[in-house]
Amino acid sequence: MFFHVQKLINEIVPDEPDPLAANALQEGLGGQFGEMRNKLICVVRDTPYNLIHLRNMTQLCEAGATILPASPAWYFRPKTLEELADTVVARILQNLGIEQDIAPEWQAD
Repeated sequence: MFFHVQKLINEIVPDEPDPLAANALQEGLGGQFGEMRNKLICVVRDTPYNLIHLRNMTQLCEAGATILPASPAWYFRPKTLEELADTVVARILQNLGIEQDIAPEWQAD
């Protein structure tokens, strides 16, 4: 099975918060004046978040990005580390609109 995925020409994976990389990412996703629309999901993994992390995530969220912490879901009672990691992967796929059968989607009562 193949999925069409739009990818950036240059992936930006900074080790620390980088304002220049964030600006380049913003222009790459939406153009300088927001003339293009693409979905951006930021899967953040480093905790605890410092003020720079929180400010950058706030800016991304205000620009329309989805902030998705890489926090595994324990409520499915995973039995292995792989099952635990799969809950994060399942949540990413759900947010991208890709059907998956890794973990059930959370249903609020």
